[in-house]
Amino acid sequence: MFSVLISILLVNKLSKPKMREAEYCLNLDLENKMIKDLASLKRIKMNIEMSDGYLIHGDYIPSKESKGLMIFTHGYTWCREGSLKFAELALPVGYDCYIYDLRGHGENKRVPTTMGYKESHDLHEIIEHFRKEKGPGFVIGLWGESLGAATTLQV
Repeated sequence: MFSVLISILLVNKLSKPKMREAEYCLNLDLENKMIKDLASLKRIKMNIEMSDGYLIHGDYIPSKESKGLMIFTHGYTWCREGSLKFAELALPVGYDCYIYDLRGHGENKRVPTTMGYKESHDLHEIIEHFRKEKGPGFVIGLWGESLGAATTLQV
């Protein structure tokens, strides 16, 4: 009985983590010099509604010469600002970037995290959104960190 109670409490705690604010995530990466030139990133707000009606908040960052698109997925309790350091790697080599907040994270409506289950469905819908917009032959790459990596692998 005790182990069941502990399991329930642990699952409840993990599914509703403390979320970091965008300003905190961004400032931490700036302080640690992980982001070099924030001013040069031309972020375009691009929110995508999922098939279940949930709204995913994100930013599209175009490169000067688009060879494809990289979609970056942040980690557990973090937000899309944490993906900017990776976008700075893709932009100079000609890849547009899309950074977004995982379900229940960042600017998104607070809902319990499913540790990649619903989040991977969201990422799949994001990929399909860009496939429809850019065409079937358009190159799309995925990059995830922590929970974002697990989500990416599930897709």
